[in-house]
Amino acid sequence: MNAISTEPPLFLGRRRELDRLHGLLDRALAGNGCLCLVTGEAGAGKSALLEAFAFEAKGRYPDLVIAAGDCNPQTGSEEPYLPFREVLSDLTEEDSRQSGPERVERPTRRFLEAARKVVMEHGPDLVDIFIPGGAIITRVGAQAAKHVRKRKQGGSGEPAAPTRIDQSHLFEQYTNVLCTLSARHPLVLFVDDLHWADEASVKLLFHLSRRLGPEPVLLVGAYRAGSMVADGDRQAPPLAAQVHELKRYHGEVWVDLGEIPEDESRAFIDAVVDAEPNRLDAAFRRALFRKTEGHALFTVELLRYLKDHGLLERDAEGRWAVGEELSWEGLPARVEGVIAERASHLADGEREILESASVMGETFLAEVVADACNLPVREVIRSLSGPLTRIHGLVTAEGFERAGAGRVARYRFRHYLFREFFYTGLDPVERGLLHETVANRLEDLYEDDPGLFAAQLAWHFGQAGLPRESMHYRLLAGHRARAEFANDEAAAHYRAVLALLDEIDPGELSPEDARERRREACAALGQVLRLRGAYDESIEIYRQALELTPATNVLARAELHLGMAAAMGRSRRHEEAVDELKRGAELLGDTAGEHEPAWWAAWIANAIERVRLHYWMNAVDAMTPLLEELATVVDRHGNTHLRFMFWTGQALRGYRVDRYRPSAATVEAVDRALAAAQEAGTPLDIAEALFSLGFSRVLLLQAEAAIEAFDQALAAARRCGDRHLQGRDL
Repeated sequence: MNAISTEPPLFLGRRRELDRLHGLLDRALAGNGCLCLVTGEAGAGKSALLEAFAFEAKGRYPDLVIAAGDCNPQTGSEEPYLPFREVLSDLTEEDSRQSGPERVERPTRRFLEAARKVVMEHGPDLVDIFIPGGAIITRVGAQAAKHVRKRKQGGSGEPAAPTRIDQSHLFEQYTNVLCTLSARHPLVLFVDDLHWADEASVKLLFHLSRRLGPEPVLLVGAYRAGSMVADGDRQAPPLAAQVHELKRYHGEVWVDLGEIPEDESRAFIDAVVDAEPNRLDAAFRRALFRKTEGHALFTVELLRYLKDHGLLERDAEGRWAVGEELSWEGLPARVEGVIAERASHLADGEREILESASVMGETFLAEVVADACNLPVREVIRSLSGPLTRIHGLVTAEGFERAGAGRVARYRFRHYLFREFFYTGLDPVERGLLHETVANRLEDLYEDDPGLFAAQLAWHFGQAGLPRESMHYRLLAGHRARAEFANDEAAAHYRAVLALLDEIDPGELSPEDARERRREACAALGQVLRLRGAYDESIEIYRQALELTPATNVLARAELHLGMAAAMGRSRRHEEAVDELKRGAELLGDTAGEHEPAWWAAWIANAIERVRLHYWMNAVDAMTPLLEELATVVDRHGNTHLRFMFWTGQALRGYRVDRYRPSAATVEAVDRALAAAQEAGTPLDIAEALFSLGFSRVLLLQAEAAIEAFDQALAAARRCGDRHLQGRDL
C-alpha cells in the first residue's frame, strides 16, 4: 500500500459541490449505484474537487476502494477503452499507477489478489484488451492461467485465429467484474477528461451507468463543457452525442463548476489562503479575488507566485503576511506567465527532463524520459520526485505499472498547461527526435503486446515524421478497434493509413508492399463504412480494394464483391448487388470437387446474400432452389455463423410464402437462426436474429414479446455500431 498524506486537500471551499457528491455516494452505498458528471473549464477545479471528495469519502467509509482512469489528449479519441483499461489496472495491479485524485491509498494486496481472480472468472475476455494478459495470468495461479489459455485457444492446444470480439460481451464482462468486486468493497470510479474519450469508452460509460443500478458503485466522470461542441475542423467529441441520453436516463446528476456563485468562489479563496497559518486580511482576499475571480488554477498559482517572490512573507510565528513591497501591478495576467516564471528557476537538466516528458503527454514514464535525455533512470527519478515535485510543484509521482517482465515509474504533470508550456517550447526538430526516441523505447517496453499501445505508437512515430512506422501501427490499431466494434476509431485509423501511404517515400516501401497495405486498409475501411451506413463511400472504397487485389487472389476478390453487394443491397440498389454477387460466384466457380473451408464459407455467404436480395426483390421462385441447394451444403460445410445465415434465409422465404402470417415452419426458422447466432456469439448475427425474432412476433400479434426482442436487438445493434439495424429496430 502506498503511503499517503493525512493532510486534507486544499479544495475545501466548494462545500455545496462536495455535499452533492457525498449525497450521490450515500445513494450508491445504499444499493442504488449511480453516475455523476463534473463539468467545468480548464483550471476550474475539477481535479481539486475530486481530490477533496476522495479524501473525505475515504475518511467516512474506510472500506471504500477508489480507482481512476484518464483519457489521452493525443490518442484518446482513437484508443478504445483507454480510461477503463486504467481503472481495471488500478483494481488488479500492485504496481499500477493511481491516476486521478491524490492522497488516496491503493487497495490492499488481499483485494488486488481477489480482483485478479474475479477478472479470470467473470471477465476472461477482458484480458489482453483491458489489461495485459501476461502479467495477470502469471499472478493468479496455474489453474486460472490454464482456463484463460484454453479460452484463447478455442479449446485446442493450438492458438486460435484472431476473432471479432463481441462488444456487448466485453461490456457485460466488465460490468460483472465491477458488480462482483463491489460486493466485497464499495467502489468509486473516476474517469477524467471525458472530452477526450473515444466512442467505445463513451459507450461503455453509458452501459455501466445503466447496469450498475443495484450495486454500491459511484461512477464519476469529469469533462470540459466548452469542448462539447464542434469548432472549425474539429468535430464534437463522442461524449457530446450521449450527454442528452445521460440526462434522460439519470436526471440532474451534474456538478457544474462553471456556475459557482460568487459567495462560494470567495469561500474557495478563503480556503486556499487559510490552508496555511496567515495574517492576510479581507482587503488582500478581495484583491486576490478580483485578480483571479475564484478560478482554481489561477488562484493557487498566483498565491504561490506571491510567496515565491517575497511579496508575501512569514512573520516570527511562521504565519504568512503581506510584505512591504506587495504590488499587484506587473504580475502575470495569464497563468502561462506564472508557469514561465516558475520554469525560469529550473536548472538546465531539470528543464530538459520536463521537455522530454512533455513529448509523452500529460502522464509519462521515467524510463522513457531517461532514454530521451541519455541519463540514468535513478538520476531522472531523483529529479522528478525531488525538486520538480517538492520545490517547483510541476509534477507528481503516480507509482509503478507493469511493462513486460519489469515495471516502470509513472509521473504526471500537475496540470495539462504545464505540459503544454514545455512541449510548445520545443522546436520542430527537437520535438521530432524526441518523439522517435519515445516511440522506440515504448516498442521495447511493450514488445509482448504492441497492439495494446498501437495508437500511442502510431501517434509518436507520426509526430516524429516517420510515416512508414506510423502506418504500421495505425493499421494495427485500426484492426484492433474494428474487432471491438469501435467503428469511428477504426475508420480514423484506416483513413490515416491511406493518407500516410501517400507521404511515404517510394524508397522506404516497395510498390508491392505499399499496394498490399493500401488494399488491406481499403478492404477493412469498406466494412466499417458499411456498418456506419455510409454505403456509397463504402462501395467506392471496396472498388479501390478490388483494383488493388491480384487476380490470383480469388477468395479476397470474391469477398470484396460480397461486401459491395451487401452495401448496395442496404441502399436498395438490388440489381447492381445481384450483378456483383454473380461476379463473385463466377470467380469461385461451381461446387464440384474438394475445396478448402474458406472456399466453402465464401461460396455459402455469396449464395445466402443472393437469397436475401431475392427476398427484397420479391423473387420467391429464385429463393427456393438456392435454399434447397444450400440445405445440403450448409449441413456438410457450414459453421454456426453460416447456419444462422441459412435459417435467416429460410425465414425470409417463409414470410413471402406465408404472406406475412408466419407458419410454424417460418417461426421455427426464426428461432433456429437465433439459436445459431447465439451459439456462434457473433454480435452482428445476434443483432439481426433478435430483429427477426421481434419482426416475427409483430406478425403474430404478440406485442410484448416483439417489443422485448426489438429492445434487445436495438441494444445489440448499437454496441456493434450498425446504423442500418438500429434504424430497422427503431
